[in-house]
Amino acid sequence: MPTIMIRHVLTLLACSMLLSGCATSKTIITPTGDTLTSDKLDVKDFSKMAEELVASMIESAVLDNTKNHPAIIVVGNFINTTSVPIDQTLSSKIVVALNRSKKAIVDSTGINSWDFVLTGSIDSAPPVRVKNKTEKIYTLRLKLTDTRGLEMWNEAKEVSKTTTRPGVGR
Repeated sequence: MPTIMIRHVLTLLACSMLLSGCATSKTIITPTGDTLTSDKLDVKDFSKMAEELVASMIESAVLDNTKNHPAIIVVGNFINTTSVPIDQTLSSKIVVALNRSKKAIVDSTGINSWDFVLTGSIDSAPPVRVKNKTEKIYTLRLKLTDTRGLEMWNEAKEVSKTTTRPGVGR
């Protein structure tokens, strides 16, 4: 009887070790080499993408060629085709970065004489799996349209998220 019980305990122990080897460990490496704790977009990603896109917008000098100084921007629609709920997090990060630049201010009412409408989208490509790694790339696109409906600036930034799944018994 004790031999059978020991076999059951050993079998359960072996199964639990195998199953724990199948757990997914998430190692996230951004394009800049930062390591994060999630395979989904997070606040750090939003902040970084917003700052980089606003810096690109400022470098383009599009905000310098307006009737208002600083340029007045109305935030339009942001389309999210990912499974990650972004709520107002993304647009608020962009608004903060724009206001901080001193080159533009954001009109949340839309009743002032504005220079641009800022719209955007965030989407993701289907995950790419190679052996035990899965990479998912998220793309944020922003576009500035003037009062005539002309696209004056657009830019896209990507964030890559990698999930590593250890092999059995590791």
